[in-house]
Amino acid sequence: MLLYWFLAVFLVSNIGYSVAQDPAVPAPAPVIPASGNAALDVKTLQDFAGQLGSLIDQLEKANVAPTGEDRSAVFTTVAQMSTIAPALASLVTNVATDLTPVLGTAAGSLATALQGVNTQNDVITATVAFATYHWPIQADIAVAIGTLKSFFGSAAGSFFDALKTNGVTQTPDRG
Repeated sequence: MLLYWFLAVFLVSNIGYSVAQDPAVPAPAPVIPASGNAALDVKTLQDFAGQLGSLIDQLEKANVAPTGEDRSAVFTTVAQMSTIAPALASLVTNVATDLTPVLGTAAGSLATALQGVNTQNDVITATVAFATYHWPIQADIAVAIGTLKSFFGSAAGSFFDALKTNGVTQTPDRG
C-alpha cells in the first residue's frame, strides 16, 4: 500500500509541470451519503465503477489522435472521468458504514480492508487528475490509461475480496 501512496504522490506532483494548460474540469470530489442499505450502496458503487470502466475504454479509443491534432474527445472523456473517479472512495466508505452494525466486531477488519481499496481509488483519482492536465499529450494519456486499467481492476478485485473475507456473501452480482 505504501507503493500505491508513493505512486499517487508521484502522479500528483507531475501535474505541476504543465500548469499552463487548462485542466479538463476543476470539479470538487463529490461525497455521496450512505443509504443505510449495503446492497443498494454496493449497487451504486458498481454503477459508478461501470461508468468509469466504460470511460477508460472510451479514453483508449479517443487517444489515437496524435499530440497537436484535435484531441477534444480525450478532453471530454477526461472531464467525465474527473466527476466519477473521486466518488469511488465515498461509495466504498458507504459500504463499510452500512455493514458496521451488521458485522459487529468484524467491522473493524472490513473497514481496514476497504481502506486499502480506497488507497487504490486514490491512485485512480490522482491518475485522472494527471490526465486533466495532460490530455493534449498522447504519450501521457497512454501512461494514464495503463495505470487506470491496472488499478481499476485491482481495486474491484480487492473490494469483493474484502467483503468475502469478512463474511459478507450477499451482495448484488458484479455485473
